[in-house]
Amino acid sequence: MQNISEVIQDFFETKKRKRLNLHFDQLDIFSFYQGEFLNLKSRKSGRVVITKTANPRLMNMKVMDQIIFSCALEFTRGKKSKMQKVPEPLARGHIEMDADRFVLQYTLESPKKDRQLQFCFVYQKLQDFKGKNSSSA
Repeated sequence: MQNISEVIQDFFETKKRKRLNLHFDQLDIFSFYQGEFLNLKSRKSGRVVITKTANPRLMNMKVMDQIIFSCALEFTRGKKSKMQKVPEPLARGHIEMDADRFVLQYTLESPKKDRQLQFCFVYQKLQDFKGKNSSSA
């Protein structure tokens, strides 16, 4: 199995590539209401697209498996990162990654604080990566 954090780090150290498509064999989406577990949806695949930005410290990520709507998120490089630009109604998001998992967490805001939902996307088992699933777009 490929090391997720190393693949992403290699992408940023390679100047020729501007886009990275990551395909995972497993995606678990956890939802929480007022901090209490609400639901778990498991999928046999998941996909994230990461692109470089004008700022070399920032990455732009498009979540292709968003259960509510498609969105792009901006976050800083590193194994643990707070999201920098999050589209409304999302808030308080962060990303963690290690060799085996890529985890995205955020809150879906509501005007009423007691109606906020939290989501946690856990991507696992990066599909074989040999540069073929990335492009210079």
